[in-house]
Amino acid sequence: MQGGNPFDRQGFGQPGFGGMPFDENDSFIAGGGVQKRRRQDPNSNEIQREHGVFHEKLGSILGPAYVGAFGLGAIYGLTKTPPMRARRTYRLYINNYLNEIGKTSSRWANQTAAAVFLYLLVGKCINFVFYEELEHLPDSAKASTYGLFTGLLYKSTRGFRPALFGSVLGASFGYAFASFWERSSDGKKFGL
Repeated sequence: MQGGNPFDRQGFGQPGFGGMPFDENDSFIAGGGVQKRRRQDPNSNEIQREHGVFHEKLGSILGPAYVGAFGLGAIYGLTKTPPMRARRTYRLYINNYLNEIGKTSSRWANQTAAAVFLYLLVGKCINFVFYEELEHLPDSAKASTYGLFTGLLYKSTRGFRPALFGSVLGASFGYAFASFWERSSDGKKFGL
């Protein structure tokens, strides 16, 4: 018997148990079996594309945008005082004030995170579909295009004028983001 009885206590928990050869270069994925890790040069372009930069950008852009918008929303919520009523205790007044801060900050954070996530998805889709057409453009023009279509899509349910305003605002934010990214990344290129 090659792998042994799976109910036998002798081989339980040891490598190769149950007929599966398993060594240190294998990775076990639940439901997927054993897969060999690829041993390649870590500096090759294939590995960078294979692992994908999208999830890294998602984490490095979306998280700080959410936290920053939450902080700005909290600051704005601090300026909005609830209306004074004659028969409200001090405790209810403070509770109402803190609820206003929480509502404002979470609303700002969620809307900003949704817009940034939509920007990343629109940029990924446009880059996938129009790769050859956008290949010669500078990164700031690509980011402006992504922002233009993101703003257009984000505000398209409100009508023509808000969609136009959203596209102009998205293009300007995309350009500003790309310019900041190029200046702060010490030669690293920006692209979705």
